[in-house]
Amino acid sequence: MEILTSRSAPASVSVRLTPRFATEGDRNVELSLTSRGRLWKSATVYINDVPLETRWVGPQELRAKVPGDVIDKAGVYRVRVNYPGPNGGFSAPVSFIVGYK
Repeated sequence: MEILTSRSAPASVSVRLTPRFATEGDRNVELSLTSRGRLWKSATVYINDVPLETRWVGPQELRAKVPGDVIDKAGVYRVRVNYPGPNGGFSAPVSFIVGYK
């Protein structure tokens, strides 16, 4: 699933999220966000409104660890990338689905 960024984030960036599914309480989930556009080193990945430990892999990939307590309930979670600074902003959300154990 791809998401297009909002007007306030870099206009040419669209992001692909993998994996898109997890089970409630999973402890070892690492999200990979890839793009054909450029991802900023200073970007932070959020799940719902919780900032995640984010690692810049390269100009087209970010990785973020999801703590188990953040996805402790089944449901649909919103994943966004925040680009800080005056030309930054949040990307449009993409869905991350957490299933029951």
